[in-house]
Amino acid sequence: IVPGAIVTERQTTLHRDPDADRAFLDAQCLKMRLYPEHVARPTLFLAADDSDGMTGQHVLVDAGIAQQSIVS
Repeated sequence: IVPGAIVTERQTTLHRDPDADRAFLDAQCLKMRLYPEHVARPTLFLAADDSDGMTGQHVLVDAGIAQQSIVS
């Protein structure tokens, strides 16, 4: 699992920066915040027999930020 910018309790209490939040949202293809549940579901899929034919895959859960360039 390759996560993007995941909103966590620690992040929101210690490292909250509205400008950084906006920059991540602007850089993502999908304009949504990601939460731990977004990573949990594909993790459960990979742990289940449903994924027994998969090997060596990177599963991106990043709302499309890997598709965008954040270099200005």
